[in-house]
Amino acid sequence: MTKKIDHPRLEYLAFCQEEYLLVSSPLIDLNSIDSQNLINHNYIDYPGFDVYFDYWRHHHFADNQHTSSLSLHYAGNINSIDGAILMVLGGLGISIFPRHCIQQYLDDGRLQAWQAGNTLPVMNDIYIAMLKATVNKARHAASLESQPAVARPCWRRYGAPRL
Repeated sequence: MTKKIDHPRLEYLAFCQEEYLLVSSPLIDLNSIDSQNLINHNYIDYPGFDVYFDYWRHHHFADNQHTSSLSLHYAGNINSIDGAILMVLGGLGISIFPRHCIQQYLDDGRLQAWQAGNTLPVMNDIYIAMLKATVNKARHAASLESQPAVARPCWRRYGAPRL
């Protein structure tokens, strides 16, 4: 989960941190994006984009509080992050993704990230949510450790969950 929900029956375990990046194909000029023209670009929407956009916008353009994901123009909407990445790779628009989902495309130059200047990267804690009655931290820790490395992409960068 990207956000904790205040509920008396839920308990959260910190899992890892994600970095969020605004990216496009090299065909699109990202350098022109600023707080004044943020809504003048074509975005790719997918489930979770609104949350990532809100984190990203608040971090980089805190003075632009009236712009939300509802203010944007969408060139495409798809029901999976993988599909959204393919749309951005094809030059249809820009979007915001967790770094670990797009790192290979950044490395090979098929995607470019918007450069924020002197600001720190947009980082967010990711949590595992469980019902308090079912929490058994020792069993849960053993279960997490038994997962193959490929199933834990952000662990390689940020470390294993903190129990």
